[in-house]
Amino acid sequence: MLANLAGAKTSSKGELSLETRAFWIDSDSLTDDYGLALAGRFQFKWKSKYWRLKLGAFGRVGALDINRSLLFAEDAYIAFRNRWIRIRIGAQVLNWSATEAFHPADIINSRNFDSNLENAEKLGEPMVSLNVRLWEGARLEAFYMPLRLAPRLPGTNSRLSFSPSSTTTSLSSTPIRLVLGDILFVNRNGAISRQLVSHQWGARLAQTVGGADIAVQVVQHNDRSQPSFAGESFDLSDGVPSSFRIQPVYNFVTHAGLTYTHVIEDIVIKLESAYRYFHHVDASSRLSITAFGPLRPKAHIQVAAGIEYGWVYPNDHEATLILEGQAFIWPEGRARGPSGQAFQGPFENDVLLGYRHSFNDEDSKELMFTFISDVTRWPEVLVSASYSQRLSDVWGIKTGIRLIWAPPTDAFPTNLQALNTDHQLNLSVTRYF
Repeated sequence: MLANLAGAKTSSKGELSLETRAFWIDSDSLTDDYGLALAGRFQFKWKSKYWRLKLGAFGRVGALDINRSLLFAEDAYIAFRNRWIRIRIGAQVLNWSATEAFHPADIINSRNFDSNLENAEKLGEPMVSLNVRLWEGARLEAFYMPLRLAPRLPGTNSRLSFSPSSTTTSLSSTPIRLVLGDILFVNRNGAISRQLVSHQWGARLAQTVGGADIAVQVVQHNDRSQPSFAGESFDLSDGVPSSFRIQPVYNFVTHAGLTYTHVIEDIVIKLESAYRYFHHVDASSRLSITAFGPLRPKAHIQVAAGIEYGWVYPNDHEATLILEGQAFIWPEGRARGPSGQAFQGPFENDVLLGYRHSFNDEDSKELMFTFISDVTRWPEVLVSASYSQRLSDVWGIKTGIRLIWAPPTDAFPTNLQALNTDHQLNLSVTRYF
């Protein structure tokens, strides 16, 4: 819808989706094997010569797995722009990623991890941003982020959770129910806090040179991609509790990153890297909680690189072959807690092989196949396939399957091993308006 109001233009669009997902049935009665949800996305834009207003939000209401219900802003800001500068105030979704499934540099936005495993949904980050044009092809961006917006972690009853739904202890043979508790943040000075207000900032310099896009960035904020975990203390004289709360702890980190993409005819070269230095945790704060692993991860380097090759078939179908890899480098060795484990997400030292097929027809049909495997542990494999198309001008459909084989090698599964045999089938039908 377009309108002209006093020289300004407005537009809006949205979508409603009925989402279903089913997991391979397991023996845990506490987890949700089936999901049904209604999801919606709405976007409104208003713009004049110098001013912009954008309001975007996403929501989901779960039926069978009600813990998936959520509502968050995506891009929702007011902006001023001219030829040289752009200022935005409000929630923003930034895309700093160059690769398909590994995202070491794309760390600003919190994510909903109970969604797409390879590329989780992004939450709008409250911020003030300034974008300045320096010279031809060069932009400098600065960000101030006054609020710590925590990611949405899967609950312990979700099949995508990286923690078990229950556990036993040496004190009792009766399983203790595990649930996610309050979120904790490490402040810049090392103190642990529940406050959402914090001074966080970032800067990014981007330069285009011919077919290459290069960007370097520095960010100081609470890292939301690699949480530590702590447990609430309890008095043994009161007996073993029937449920135990796990508290995610988000550390304060100095992050330096690089992204690089280069298009050379039919080939695209991609590189993402990041160095993360985690600030110290105050000694008295450490005593206030019981950490399940390393409360302060060690500084490390994360590198992801890839190459894409595309071609066109005689029937005008387009194909893309994708090869990517990711590795963690620990200059000071890995920090390990009492369990001997640390959390880096589902992928650590992995490679991806993918194939995308676009039919280039009026229905926008597309097929995607990916194979991800850990190069240091076998078998630790994720295989997925998806298909999408429009059914009409206002209806669309998407379906997919994901298979995971990653037998645990330790008592405490990590990375993809925590999701072993969590095979998933999903289907969504979308109405656009």
